[in-house]
Amino acid sequence: MRNIRYVVQRNIDLFYNNKLNILLSFASIPIVIALYAFFLRDFLIDIIGQTAVPQEYVREFTDRFMFAGLLVVINTTTCFGIIQIFVNDAASGIRRDFLAAPITIFSLMMGYWISAGIISAAFTCATVLGGEIFFNIFYESTLSPELILRILLITFYSSCINAGILLCLAKNLKSTTTFSTFANLYGTVIGFLSGSYLPHYFYPEWLTPILFWYPPTQITSILRQTYVDTLLPLMEKGANEQYLNMLLKDFGIYITHNEAVLTISQQCSIILMALAGLFLFLWVGCSEDWEHIMKP
Repeated sequence: MRNIRYVVQRNIDLFYNNKLNILLSFASIPIVIALYAFFLRDFLIDIIGQTAVPQEYVREFTDRFMFAGLLVVINTTTCFGIIQIFVNDAASGIRRDFLAAPITIFSLMMGYWISAGIISAAFTCATVLGGEIFFNIFYESTLSPELILRILLITFYSSCINAGILLCLAKNLKSTTTFSTFANLYGTVIGFLSGSYLPHYFYPEWLTPILFWYPPTQITSILRQTYVDTLLPLMEKGANEQYLNMLLKDFGIYITHNEAVLTISQQCSIILMALAGLFLFLWVGCSEDWEHIMKP
């Protein structure tokens, strides 16, 4: 544990000593939100305004469930700074030099994973609190402390999942140039893969069952359910319940499997399986790396 703690501290220090890293991580937050505000907000408000949602709740409902989805995108893009350090260490040989110390490859990998999760969670949690200030000012509406705490916990767990996914994908990258290209591509598609920008019912039928097993899709749904938790009882009073439930499914707030709506417990089980799969993938990959290094 001491070795992992050293790697975590070292990575976080490197991140904060690079002002450009901090600036780009901060910049990714307003950029992601601006993409929604300028290109998607009016379109979605028009669509939802023609559905079962009472008119007085259309704007707040749209902003809340979309903001929840954007958190998953922000959660991912703010991992890039630490993952870039991970790739740079491989390119410069530093990661290999670490093995001269009494530390295993897997412990070293966990150090990168934990530090990426911490940085991502810090930026995303700050965005959550900033979002509540926005909703308080423009809608005079705030979530209860219990719901905010739940969102912060989900956000931290989401950071772990997204950092693990990025670590697995970037594991064999050997140059920061390649990683920059990868980060641009992944940062662009993550909002669509997770259903953050557009609901999955807009996508081809063959793609939806695949994205069902993509962990950020489940996280997006859980966050959205939490964000609209206090609005739903108010909306149900002036809406047709059948059409409202259909809307919640269509926009990825509820996720269905075999025509049954998943409970949050079932969604958490899927995410836990994904986390176990990431651990297993990295553990097996680290064993193969060790065999490669030990070859004469």
